[in-house]
Amino acid sequence: MKRALIAIALLSIVICCVQKGIRYEVSKCGALRYEFRNTFIYDGRNLTAYVWTNCCGTEVEIKGDGKNLTIYEIKVGEICKCMCERKVKVFDILKPSRVLFVDWCGKMWVLDEIIEERGVVKYIPLEGGFYGIIGCDGRYIPLNLPEEFKKDGMKVTFKARLKDVVTIYMWGKPVEIIEIKRLHE
Repeated sequence: MKRALIAIALLSIVICCVQKGIRYEVSKCGALRYEFRNTFIYDGRNLTAYVWTNCCGTEVEIKGDGKNLTIYEIKVGEICKCMCERKVKVFDILKPSRVLFVDWCGKMWVLDEIIEERGVVKYIPLEGGFYGIIGCDGRYIPLNLPEEFKKDGMKVTFKARLKDVVTIYMWGKPVEIIEIKRLHE
């Protein structure tokens, strides 16, 4: 019995140490999609970041401190003049407070979070009135909702960039719509 408890205790220490390491993969250079540059998507378990890096002479490394996740572009050779997008996928991670990207020159960006959601457009009669979206995972204030989607009760699916701004509405999360479609049911 004592041996079994000792074995379990040792195993839990080993598992704990393995979990502190960050598992990730970095894609080769790809075509740059400006709407997703320096952004990330978190699916509840894995984080996928899209960063803009130099095409040659650099590598990508990741470090985390429990609160923030930082993606570093490290200079390892001759730098060229072309840029590309790299997809960085981090596996089995708790959602960090912030995701940062530091390029090989030392310039730092805070990456924006992209959400993909379904919801219903709703006219909210607060502070002069505005259109919001009530989604499965929360309430959103679209800062750039196209006129054709400003219809109370319209069901939509959308991709949006969470924005760290203050609004007078104090109702939901401010977002910048990247893509929106009407759901036909």
